[in-house]
Amino acid sequence: MLQTEKLAVDMKLKETEDDLSRQLSYTQQTLSEKTKELEKLRSEWTNQTSSLSSRHSEELQLEREKILEDKQIDNFIEVLIAQSKRLLKIQRADFFSLKLVPHLNTRRCTRPGVIVSKK
Repeated sequence: MLQTEKLAVDMKLKETEDDLSRQLSYTQQTLSEKTKELEKLRSEWTNQTSSLSSRHSEELQLEREKILEDKQIDNFIEVLIAQSKRLLKIQRADFFSLKLVPHLNTRRCTRPGVIVSKK
């Protein structure tokens, strides 16, 4: 009877070992598949992150260039305004000096017999 029980226990142990072996094999296979999926996702994520980072850097560079261009345009406009103001000041001075000169030229000198000629 002990012999029979021992055989039954041995058979049960063998079945348990086989079952655990199958479960371990299935779990290892599942783990391997999930690891491959994870690596694939990680690679896709890395590529997308890299692409987004690159695109963001390009957008920032374009924005910097636009800001720089806008500043250069603003500086150019300020220079043009300053030059225009200086030119206007010079032209006003010239205008008033030319306006006054004919009046001076047509005046008669207070000394008799001296007339200032017109140009």
